[in-house]
Amino acid sequence: MRFPRRWLSYGLMLGIGSWGYGESPRPAQEPISPRSPLKPQTSPSPRPSVPPAASSPAPARLPDSITKPQETNSIRIDRPKFMTIDPNVVEVRRNGKSWELWAGKTRLKDFGDDRRAAYEARRLIAELQLTEYAAIGTHATVMEVWLSNGQAPPLPAFSRNIIPFDPDSLRVIDDRGTYLVGNERQILFNFGPYEADAHQAVALIQQHGFNELGFLGEPNPKLTYFLKNTTSRRLIVSSASRFPQTAAQLTPRQVLEIPGLGRIGERFPIDPIKLELRKQADGWHLISGSFDLGNVGSHEYQARTALQIVQRFPLTEQIRTGKDAFVFYLSHGAAPRGAPIGARRVPLATDTLTVKPLGATAVLTDGRHLVGTFPSVEEAQRVLSIMKHYEMNCICEIGPGLRVYVKD
Repeated sequence: MRFPRRWLSYGLMLGIGSWGYGESPRPAQEPISPRSPLKPQTSPSPRPSVPPAASSPAPARLPDSITKPQETNSIRIDRPKFMTIDPNVVEVRRNGKSWELWAGKTRLKDFGDDRRAAYEARRLIAELQLTEYAAIGTHATVMEVWLSNGQAPPLPAFSRNIIPFDPDSLRVIDDRGTYLVGNERQILFNFGPYEADAHQAVALIQQHGFNELGFLGEPNPKLTYFLKNTTSRRLIVSSASRFPQTAAQLTPRQVLEIPGLGRIGERFPIDPIKLELRKQADGWHLISGSFDLGNVGSHEYQARTALQIVQRFPLTEQIRTGKDAFVFYLSHGAAPRGAPIGARRVPLATDTLTVKPLGATAVLTDGRHLVGTFPSVEEAQRVLSIMKHYEMNCICEIGPGLRVYVKD
């Protein structure tokens, strides 16, 4: 059988290509089919919601005490009584050792021996045309408010010592029964145990939009006043302290704590050297700066005897427990010693001192003499613990309005 020449040439070419390299012929590869296009991704279908069981209760509603701010309806906030003055007749007068500010027949302020502060106050009242004055604070002035025709005073042209503050952030802070006015950065006022005074102060500041507190007198202020400054000021607060800064007070109010009894009340320092007598409508009063110790008699001789007795002890601080339930004096941190000549002496049998309920109140007595009447049994028991702590066993009556508990 003979093959065509072209077939023989084609076979020789194939043989030479395979045998020349010693390899077996490779099988033919199948063509690769093209990939099918990807299907677009779709979001998974939402899971069917399961209705809640009929027995599951609805969520309870939060009480109003949490969702709504607490109201202070129990605290009665009265507007302080303002005194109307004529700024054109205000003058400085010398009264013994004190420099006083008078408006006609009305004594406005006692500056003690600070003559410069008295004349600066006169200048301030005349320039700002201050026509109304009010003082807030029980037993001692803590905050003063001066108005000009019922409005916040204008800014003075002279330089002044002031503390800027944010009136909207002010609130009443309860510090274990001591009520402060301030915020997380500043403490402006300390009203002691009198919560109503603190609420009255905040309401008055926010009503008039005061944002600056000014001072007259150094190192302790003799007069304070509020201003409304519409120019924004930067409040500079030290970052080194973790506690709010406390402004200087007209009347520093300090708490007294006794180990085992806790915070029993507040103390008012007395400088016996600066005590003086001042005649008022009901008699002679014993005055320590701006603090009135009480009536010591209707005759000058009786009043001067009381002054000598107080200086002889000497009495260095007055303590008030609660809301004036019990008032007593200390001499350098201890009970005064002995009953001086000239004072009425009432000895107490401390072993028989007991608390007896009397209707809605309670009395503390030794069976013969009454120490006092108190609003509750707890308050009377507290006073009994105080007297035992200081070992007070005698009452000295100095004039009609001054009673001193002593250790005889």
